[in-house]
Amino acid sequence: VLDRWGNLVPKLVHVSLQTSSYLGTLAGGTTGEILHGATVFSNLTLDKAGFAVLRLRTQTAANVAAYVKVLAGQPAALLIASSVASVTSTIPFTVVTQVSDSQGNPVEEGAVVNVSAVGSGTLSGNTSALSNSSGLATFHLSIDRAGPKHLTFVAATLSNVTMSLTVLVGLPNRLGFVTLPSPSP
Repeated sequence: VLDRWGNLVPKLVHVSLQTSSYLGTLAGGTTGEILHGATVFSNLTLDKAGFAVLRLRTQTAANVAAYVKVLAGQPAALLIASSVASVTSTIPFTVVTQVSDSQGNPVEEGAVVNVSAVGSGTLSGNTSALSNSSGLATFHLSIDRAGPKHLTFVAATLSNVTMSLTVLVGLPNRLGFVTLPSPSP
């Protein structure tokens, strides 16, 4: 901290650090004392990804602002963001998963998510997807046999997540005549 002539402030001055335009929480050592022109703020955390304005305030000097971008942490959880309870066989449906950090922030791009099915029938569509800038991986799938199914989604070192759904019988695609056996005399 400098005085108006550019000299280091040698005495103790109380300072505080605050945020504005930020939806998360600033925690840690947000107050300190200036000694020989410097203050150390230790153990600061910002818990939500996004942009924050940090404001340094003192009683005697003009406020100073710094703009920071808070990035999501390492992938910590795989969640199903949207799913379906039942589908019709061979009709495409969509499931969306989300990769997030330990604070629930979406992890931007790069996580590969794979899906597999348990139950009779064939799972078709994109069974592997890359998460986008919102941490979302979108699957466009279909299953060709009716009955209960379980889809398991897997992403690297994260815990698997499973969803259950029922595949309903599809619409008829053939119509024909069947001759009944003649009655016995």
